[in-house]
Amino acid sequence: MFESISEFIKKTYPNLEIGKNGNVDKYFSVKQEYDLFIHGAGLRDVSDLKIWKLVGPDSVDFLQRISTNDVKSTLPSHIKTTIFTNEKGRILDRTFFVNKGSEFLLYGSRKDDLLFHWLDKYLIMEEIKIEDVTAHYYSLEIIGPQSSSFLVSLFGKEIENITDYSILSIEFSNYQIEVLKLFRIDDEPVYRMNIPMDFAQEFLGEILGNHSVFEVNLVGEKAYNAFRIKNGLPDAPNELNDNFNPHELNILADVNFKKGCYIGQEVIARLDTYDKVQKFLKGVIIHTDNGNLVNSSDLYDVSGNMVGKLTSYSDSELFDKKIGLAIIRKQFMENGTKLRLGKDGDSSVCVTDLPIKV
Repeated sequence: MFESISEFIKKTYPNLEIGKNGNVDKYFSVKQEYDLFIHGAGLRDVSDLKIWKLVGPDSVDFLQRISTNDVKSTLPSHIKTTIFTNEKGRILDRTFFVNKGSEFLLYGSRKDDLLFHWLDKYLIMEEIKIEDVTAHYYSLEIIGPQSSSFLVSLFGKEIENITDYSILSIEFSNYQIEVLKLFRIDDEPVYRMNIPMDFAQEFLGEILGNHSVFEVNLVGEKAYNAFRIKNGLPDAPNELNDNFNPHELNILADVNFKKGCYIGQEVIARLDTYDKVQKFLKGVIIHTDNGNLVNSSDLYDVSGNMVGKLTSYSDSELFDKKIGLAIIRKQFMENGTKLRLGKDGDSSVCVTDLPIKV
C-alpha cells in the first residue's frame, strides 16, 4: 500500500497488529472480523497479490499452451481460473485469467515475480508485452452473505448485471472501479474490487463510513486464515506451490483435459488416467499441549512412518479446537484417523472432511 492509504488505515485502526510477513494480522478483533465472513461482508486487502497485464496478438495462444485451462474460450469481460504448472505437473501459481477484449489480465495468488519469470522463460517469438500493474490498484476481496447487497447499495443496480466469473467496470466519483465476481463459498459469491491507487483513501473512507445497515469492515489475515482453512481453500505459498499438483489439491476444475498440450500436461493426464494420485488435501483437527506452537509439519502413523504433511493451521481462539489443512496419503484419509505431528512429537491430529465442521 502507498503511504497515504497506509497512514489512513493506521489512524482508523489504532490497535491493528502487523504480522511477520508485513500484512495486517488483525484490525480490531479476530472474532468480530471472522463473523463478517459469516454474517456480513468482510473486506480483505489483497493489494500485494500480483496482477499482470498482457497485450499483443499472441497473448491468448501463448497462455493456452502453457496453462491448464481453456483460456481461449473465455469471452470478453469474462474470467477463467487457470493453473501454471512445471514440467512435473507441480503448481507454480493458480490465477484468474481476465479477457478485457484488447488486453488480458492474470490475477495471481503470489506476491513475488515467480510467474513473470516463468512466462518470460517461454516467450520466444511471440508478440506480447507483459507488465506488472499490481501497484496501480488498491484491491479488496469481498466475502460474506451481505456482499452482493452491499455492492448494490454502493454502486447501484448496475452491479446486478455482473454474472459469475465476469468483470464489470463502474464509474464512481469520476473513477473507474473494476468489480470481479469470482468463485463461490457455500453458494455465496466472492468479489474483488480494484480501486485506482490515487482514489484508494477516499474510497475506503466512503465505504467504511457509509455502509448503513450492512456489517462491513476490513478483516486481517488471522480471521481469513481460519475461514479459508475451515472451508478447505488452498492458498499460496502453503498449498499452491511446486510440492503439489492439481489432483492432490482437489482443483481439477481448473484443468481442461480436452484442450491439448500445455506444460505439465503429460504428468497430470497420466495421474488421472492410471489413478496414480497417492495423496490428497484433507482437513485435520489438531490436539496439542504446546499452546500456539506446532513443532513439526510432518505427519506420522502409529508405526512411525511419515504419511503426510501439515500445510496450514489456525491457532486462533475462534473455535474450541485448532484446525488445519494437510496433504495425506490416501490410505490414511478416512475420517477419524489419528496421526502424530513429528516422529516423536506429543501433538496429534485427527483427519476430517472438508469443509471442516467446528
